[in-house]
Amino acid sequence: MNLAAIRRLSVAGVAVLFAGPAMAHPGHALTEHGCIHWANSPFHLATLAGIGVVFGVGSLLVRRPAFQRGLATCGFVFVAAAVVFRALGA
Repeated sequence: MNLAAIRRLSVAGVAVLFAGPAMAHPGHALTEHGCIHWANSPFHLATLAGIGVVFGVGSLLVRRPAFQRGLATCGFVFVAAAVVFRALGA
């Protein structure tokens, strides 16, 4: 994978990272239900976990070990956060 492809993937990843939880279920403003709503809503948590899975799969597609570890770590943290938030919010 060359540097241009890595840049495109990183820009797409950041876009998904910020757009995913915001668009988990459209129909209300981000702060309409309070700022902690995203940590209690199953829709937002499923989106967060899905982004983590995408990062984990993305780590398998990258050849550089540092990028692999970074993506895999981010993926694990996202999925773990979704599980923890669901357990605490349930």
